[in-house]
Amino acid sequence: MKSTHFGVSLAANGVMVILLLAVANHYNWPTYCLDRVRALPRLRAASDPPSHLQAFDRTLRQKQSLTVVAFGDSVTQGYTGVHTREPSVVYHHQLKRLLEERYPTHIFNILNAGLDGNTAETACKRLDSVIRHDPDLVVIQFGLNDIAANGLYGLRAFERAVTRIIDRLRRETRADLVLMTPNFIATGDNPRLPPCLKKSGEWKGLIEMQNGGVPAQYAQLIRRIGAEKNVAVADVYAAWEQLSEQTDTNTWLANGINHPDARGHRLAAETIMALIDPGFTVDMDRCASVGQTEKEDSLALVP
Repeated sequence: MKSTHFGVSLAANGVMVILLLAVANHYNWPTYCLDRVRALPRLRAASDPPSHLQAFDRTLRQKQSLTVVAFGDSVTQGYTGVHTREPSVVYHHQLKRLLEERYPTHIFNILNAGLDGNTAETACKRLDSVIRHDPDLVVIQFGLNDIAANGLYGLRAFERAVTRIIDRLRRETRADLVLMTPNFIATGDNPRLPPCLKKSGEWKGLIEMQNGGVPAQYAQLIRRIGAEKNVAVADVYAAWEQLSEQTDTNTWLANGINHPDARGHRLAAETIMALIDPGFTVDMDRCASVGQTEKEDSLALVP
């Protein structure tokens, strides 16, 4: 009987392989995979992530000087255009100004722990540079490079890495934590795409992933991790979804592909601020009016 069952199972598997090969032969395989993403169910969490940073709120009442570390990739580091860094417009610098306006008697030390090219997995090696500053709040911003490097196939590794970051920060610091979902990638060819990217053709694959729903899957995974680990989520991706109903989001990308300009950074800053101050409301019009230049700089944290 066991041999019969095995034979039936093997035959069924053989049929499945033949069907998959037929599909792969009929369709362009990467495009087919991306198209199937649209049909995937949203990753569901047992509950929603916390909507307020209660631990940080307690710290605000107990301390006058607080340390915030922004831990992420090139977006956090301050890159906007290609080979262009603008630390004065980056989201954590704009967050500092919002915090100072809301809590004028406090001192906020904002440390920039962004490094271009980092995925969540490679960033795990840099956690010591965050922990040694004994932060009161850590903003965790990854996903864009994970998407570019691995697409949907990187979701599991991304989840493991983000979970590792959360667990270690909780073990070795007293910091409250914020997970940040990524901003949009470009949805099509646009005037801000620099010639060097257009010539390489690499941007086309990123646009296919954005339009195929890959970043949306990463954003939903981040929400689920936040719910499961009880970590607040600054849902920047949801804010860009709302933005896309009002304007062409490509015009908010400084490098035409995945780096937000000052307006996009302001949107991220306000999304985080809404977690800190429940009375604060994200205002799209206010974000859209932010200028492209600022004078002050944030502190740089050596990786």
